Amino acid sequence: MQLLPEWNGRVVGVMHRMYMTKTALAKEMGLSREYVSRVLNSEDEQSDAMRIKVETALESFAKSRKISFSELWNPKERTRMPQNRI
Repeated sequence: MQLLPEWNGRVVGVMHRMYMTKTALAKEMGLSREYVSRVLNSEDEQSDAMRIKVETALESFAKSRKISFSELWNPKERTRMPQNRI
């Protein structure tokens, strides 16, 4: 199983912290939930146009809830530190 690209993980992480569902993201983007799910679960790199569309929708959702999108998208430090396991 191949890991998803880092961008997908960032998107899902930001969605998680904003309590945003794929349905809400799809609504912001004007697309179907199924299509958005395929984009987020794709192992392929997304086009610049799709990345911009997703990031714009995330930012719009954040603004509507008075959340700082830039702090979520580019955190200064990790919220969780990996734990060393012996």
